[in-house]
Amino acid sequence: MTIHIITLLACMLCPLAATPASDYKEMIRNNPETASGEFYHYIYTPTKETPAPKGYKPFYISHYGRHGSRYHTGPLYFRRTISPLLKADSLGILSAEGQKLLADLQKLSDIHQGHFGMLTERGINEHREIAYRMYKRYPQVFSGKSGRDRIICKSSVAPRCMASMANFMSSLQQHCASNINARMYCSDSIQHIVAPDRDLKDIIAREEIMEDSIRHAEYQSKKFMNRIFTDTQQAHEIISDPIFWMKHILDCGSIVSNLPSGPNIIRYFTQEELEGLWVARNARFYYLLGSSRECPECPHLLADALINDIVENADHAVCQHSRVTADFRFGHDTVVLSLAFLIGLNGMNGHLSAAKVQHLWNCTRQICMASNIQFIFYRNNKDDIIVKCLYNEQEHMIPSLDSPYKCYYSWKDLRKHLMSLPLTTEK
Repeated sequence: MTIHIITLLACMLCPLAATPASDYKEMIRNNPETASGEFYHYIYTPTKETPAPKGYKPFYISHYGRHGSRYHTGPLYFRRTISPLLKADSLGILSAEGQKLLADLQKLSDIHQGHFGMLTERGINEHREIAYRMYKRYPQVFSGKSGRDRIICKSSVAPRCMASMANFMSSLQQHCASNINARMYCSDSIQHIVAPDRDLKDIIAREEIMEDSIRHAEYQSKKFMNRIFTDTQQAHEIISDPIFWMKHILDCGSIVSNLPSGPNIIRYFTQEELEGLWVARNARFYYLLGSSRECPECPHLLADALINDIVENADHAVCQHSRVTADFRFGHDTVVLSLAFLIGLNGMNGHLSAAKVQHLWNCTRQICMASNIQFIFYRNNKDDIIVKCLYNEQEHMIPSLDSPYKCYYSWKDLRKHLMSLPLTTEK
């Protein structure tokens, strides 16, 4: 399973190699919170936009976005970590550092009471700001001219997704022309598109074996246990898998960057421990949702219906008589990342082994909270339509497609590419 990174870069994935990616160790050293991976808050980096070819103007946007920053989805995160510490405390084997960790985890648990799964203020603002920047970049789309006066919004049934949709549209409508009206929908049929419920038990079971082997290879638990407990032999009787328990503690603390305030759980880990935990986390997401060699089928299970929906709605919207100016969809990390990989955006194309992807792909940057994909449609006076794709508001190339306009692609070519992706056309 060992593959030389140089061979991968030179022979397999030249487009990916062209994508800037800082070393993950340096990233974590500069900001330990980035070890939070998919729990990390939204990352927006202003960049200069490539001008559209002469004569082309934006007229329609198709979008899919993950919900914004949130609280943890349930108390299991805290039960897994606090219960062993309470047992150790009752036995008198917690070190001073262990007692501080217990107190901080209990404080973080208390902060979550009544808020599980809900957006935080940061999450609200993330979507409001994404919507505002979209308007600033493409005001023509929301001008209400040419009879385009409708925005269609679809959301997962999860309250955090519906709240993300509401805040996104609330912000956008502050700037839209007064005649632009939005319709917001949520139903079982929409859920199948934006957040399909798939049985992934067998796939996850295979992934967990790989992830566990990476954790055990990347770091050891001895130093951490020595810092938290005064009697590690007794502690091992309480905690059967210390490395897995360390993962749960980091999971708990990873949500803190989403919150208005909270105890710094990440400080209990060394740089080396954070690196090892992040590598395993990164591999997990690439295995399940990326274009991994081990599991190429999983992204199709999660994003095929969405691709069909994007094409179907775009086909209607590009008609001259259409009144739709935007289709917005709000869901989850699993779908937005699967979509990005299936499209083959630059940096998310090629097929690597998940166990060796940490130097080439970065889950913190690619699937942070509020991650989103935007297709911006342009038309000229000859009714020629081109499209560019933004991932987290950054222009992305699609290496498998050719274009004389840099990141702008013929809709005919992009449509053909998108329609070739799904393994099924089920609705």
